[in-house]
Amino acid sequence: MHICHLLTFAFSVLFVATASAQESVVQVAENSGWVTSYDSGKNICFANPKAEDGLIFIGSPQGDISLVFSTPKLAWVKGGQDYEINFYTDRKRWSGTMRGVQSPPGLMLVGAVDPFLVALKAASKMSLEVEGVTLGPHSLSGSSQTLETIYSCIRAAKDGQFKAPEPVVLPWKGSVSWTSADYGKTFQGRGWTAILKGQDNVDGTSTSYLQVTDEKKRPITLKLEGQSGELEVTTLHYNQPALVFSAFNGGAHCCTVMTAVVDVNGYPAEVPIGEFDGSGGSFDDLDLDGSYELVTVDQRFLYAFGPYVVSNPPAQIFALNDGKFADVTDSPQYRPYLRSRFLAQRADFESKNSSGGEAATIAGLLASASKLGLFSTLRNEFASKVLGKPAEGFDTCYPPDCSPERRFNSLYEMIADRFGRWGYPVKNSLDDKSKAFFKELAAAPGFGVPGNESELSCEMGAYRFKANDDGLASFTGYEMGCDIEKAVTIGSTSVASALCSGEGSFTFETYMFSKNSDGLRVARWQYDISEATENGEVFPACPAGSGGQ
Repeated sequence: MHICHLLTFAFSVLFVATASAQESVVQVAENSGWVTSYDSGKNICFANPKAEDGLIFIGSPQGDISLVFSTPKLAWVKGGQDYEINFYTDRKRWSGTMRGVQSPPGLMLVGAVDPFLVALKAASKMSLEVEGVTLGPHSLSGSSQTLETIYSCIRAAKDGQFKAPEPVVLPWKGSVSWTSADYGKTFQGRGWTAILKGQDNVDGTSTSYLQVTDEKKRPITLKLEGQSGELEVTTLHYNQPALVFSAFNGGAHCCTVMTAVVDVNGYPAEVPIGEFDGSGGSFDDLDLDGSYELVTVDQRFLYAFGPYVVSNPPAQIFALNDGKFADVTDSPQYRPYLRSRFLAQRADFESKNSSGGEAATIAGLLASASKLGLFSTLRNEFASKVLGKPAEGFDTCYPPDCSPERRFNSLYEMIADRFGRWGYPVKNSLDDKSKAFFKELAAAPGFGVPGNESELSCEMGAYRFKANDDGLASFTGYEMGCDIEKAVTIGSTSVASALCSGEGSFTFETYMFSKNSDGLRVARWQYDISEATENGEVFPACPAGSGGQ
């Protein structure tokens, strides 16, 4: 290696080696006098003396050894100037040339290194004489071993033993689990690069850090308590990739803390998501707009009406809005998901709790119904259950939730109180026009096809309606019944979504009812309006007394 290159090379390494924290430097060995390290950034091996003064050994990728004697006592030397020196060991003397450097102060060997190394071999002490000044003696204990370690380090570097592991690829819109065993690993996905680190705290907890950079290398650090969790790259807003970091901080099922890094005005910014029981939730594009929502459950239901194990919490949806995560569960675009969630809860209730069920299960089911405008309908169905006592040990509300402390006499009293405070409507939500529309239909004996042979005839399965001033509206037909959750009424036409049951199953269906002089025109569909019969079907009004009226 050319001497100018050696000089630059050696002291750039000296600066790196004496820095307090270098990401690229890894210690590989240590003895009584030196600490040997590898710098992956410069691809070199070097050994620093443990004492303040002494020799620094530097090994290049080509196998060359450079030697630097560094001490604050050489602050007077001039950088770049050659000095004749005498080097003494307890057995040998070597004379030669060393070149001055100033930052940090010292002398670097110029010329052949091997004779100098011979002088070092088997020596225990060394002194350096320059310009009439003698420095030393300095201990050489471990110098021969250090040289062998430097050569071994160079060979290991050539063999790729110090090569940094490949980054863990974060799948697009998928998660990767991590534990404390992954500290030091790099994760990459969609322009984000993240290095996971951690520490144990004196109070027995652990803190995990995620050092994140975006495509333009702009940094931000996230900090969460816990030793395990997940990393995920997904879209949270306007098709911009976001990095989600979660950590589980212990307990039987609590808790998962989640935060995210998103692009805000061209810079990475942290947006806290929240703390959740269990795994927290999952991200899904519920409304198919390209931005993913966090789908979880309302945490307040997990312990409010009974033990965690029997809780049946309703869905809760969070989305990134105006730079923060907000509860968007009541937004109309998520109603289809809430319906499917309710049907799943209902089916689970029917299969597991047909003999009565737990108070917590009923409360969760009523909460899901409440979000769909069906609370009163389901409350009437479960009248005997909700009027019973709350679960033992869960019948009292304490401050700050209730002030003063309050004890509930029935499950319904408890539900009405908490639903009212938590934003769950306890009345059906039909507007006045729709109430009037269905009350008028309820006043008629029914609507069916003429004769008595058809399933839709007045004698067998005509449409018959019920409605009251409280906003409850329902209708029945051939082997089916529907409770209306929501309706929009314009003039003599109403379009209504309804929870329908028949042959042991529940579905949400949409009906269009239009009154005219011929009777009632009906069109229905379950998933898409294209399922409806063109122009619908017209059912004349049934005569009084028909079909059990």
